[in-house]
Amino acid sequence: MDELLPKLTRFILPGGGEAASHMHVCRSVCRRMERIILKASVTGDIQPEILIYINRLSDYLFTVARFLSKLNNEEEIQHRLFSGEGVGKGGGSGGSVRDAGGAFGKREAALENKFMHDLELQQIKNFKKYLEEEVEHHKHQIQRHKEAIERHENKIQKLRHKDD
Repeated sequence: MDELLPKLTRFILPGGGEAASHMHVCRSVCRRMERIILKASVTGDIQPEILIYINRLSDYLFTVARFLSKLNNEEEIQHRLFSGEGVGKGGGSGGSVRDAGGAFGKREAALENKFMHDLELQQIKNFKKYLEEEVEHHKHQIQRHKEAIERHENKIQKLRHKDD
């Protein structure tokens, strides 16, 4: 679908007709879920794949919304920068405080980077714990299988003695 759409050069505002608007709402709900899962992944045992899936789903819903706009001949409304062009030049890149530049924008960028770094460390820690638990589980399974093999081999031996 992506290849059928014009390349994005600016932030687009949600809209583009009724069907596309519904997809944008779905995407907003998906993004909300992503933020909830992100918070939970710091403190809980959330598999990283879940967050990746929700993020990809959000991207897909955005693409579907754009596709529906095109299909229904609805115009995408591009966000227009007023003073400047882009990050650090007074216009931002879609309204983000981080991208607006200045001391506050730099502080927000630093806080976001720290948060993401801490989140990544926590996810790695959670994933390591998950893998360690998996290893222990499989070691236990291997032991159970070895014991089962030994029991079956003993039964075979007993049956051989009865055949003689």
